[in-house]
Amino acid sequence: MSPISRKTIVFALRFFVLSAALFSSAAALAQGVTRPIQLSFGANALAYERTKTSMDGDSATATSTDLGPEASGFTLGLGIRPAESWLVGLTLHGSRSRVTDGRDGTPALTRNAYAVMPRVEYWFTPGESVSPYAGAALGLRGSSASAGPDAKVSTSDFVIGGLAGVRVFPTPGFSVDPNLALLAVTGSGEANGTKLDRAGFAFLLGVSLSGWFGSDPPAAAPVVPTSGPVTASVVTPAPHETAVLAPPPPVEEPPPLIVTHDADGTLRAEVWLTGGQRLRVMGRPSHEPNSVLVTLLNGATATSQTKCTELNLVIDGRPHVIVPGPRPVAGSAAVQLLMSPAALRAVGEAKQSAHLARCGASSEIVGSGRNLLGKFYLEFRTTAERYGRSVPETLAD
Repeated sequence: MSPISRKTIVFALRFFVLSAALFSSAAALAQGVTRPIQLSFGANALAYERTKTSMDGDSATATSTDLGPEASGFTLGLGIRPAESWLVGLTLHGSRSRVTDGRDGTPALTRNAYAVMPRVEYWFTPGESVSPYAGAALGLRGSSASAGPDAKVSTSDFVIGGLAGVRVFPTPGFSVDPNLALLAVTGSGEANGTKLDRAGFAFLLGVSLSGWFGSDPPAAAPVVPTSGPVTASVVTPAPHETAVLAPPPPVEEPPPLIVTHDADGTLRAEVWLTGGQRLRVMGRPSHEPNSVLVTLLNGATATSQTKCTELNLVIDGRPHVIVPGPRPVAGSAAVQLLMSPAALRAVGEAKQSAHLARCGASSEIVGSGRNLLGKFYLEFRTTAERYGRSVPETLAD
């Protein structure tokens, strides 16, 4: 085994041990980040490379330009966000091309290439639907080319450089990611049994599709608010009601009315309605400024098997239809719905009364509850504005 090969193997072992340590540390830190795990698939539209090759005392500079994913390569990626603004990831790159001039007896030129590259990114606007980023990457790559048994070239390179791109989120769990990379290249190889050295740079332009997963707790029947991280988007209402329980008897004294703040920015509050019913609201203005999750406990009054998906918010005698309507929580008599923050503001500003009208029954939001929902709206809007996000202020008719 040559000295160069031994050095390459030792470097590769150290490189992968360091990568594993970085991923382990990132995974431990990512517990409090919403959707911290990224899986991606992408393709390069352009790969440009310029290298200087030295062999037997002679040197030459060559450039290559590959267009399209078949020649430029495809990518697979895994990433972990240890914090809202940071991502640590690993990208696998591969390409294969075959070129022939069409003449009989002339062998085709076949080229295979691969790369293994850890990366780190900094997001400039985390939580936004469009988030540009910059970062760095380093790694190992190799290639082999053959134009017949007497024309074979193989290379092994170390690469390091910068990354830039933008992640566009049409939905919270999916993004489209245009990106580019500029990499310095240094390495060695062999051409028909002769050793060679290489140095230069490479430029890549591509796009990938990413899915984002993890850290959202499973949906469950509503419980007393705690400090655990929960987001409004994780609760999916059931398709229809299956059972209805009778509301509990009225209590003599409601609990203190407060708005609680979780460590991840989630706001929660609970108000009491007439008839002993309760209304819980929960929202995360830093990520979802357009809606809050509302849970009505023991508020169903329709008979069993009745599908009731209509809800009117009646403020000072004027009804406002909430769309989409409520859906029951499996295994309980509670129902849940998404409501605009503007609806909470309108309740808080009601001059005379505010009611929830559902299934032919009406429950009043008492005065102290209306004040709390108004306070919840103000804190929701203030928190959203700190993250540069706007909150609806007008309740649609």
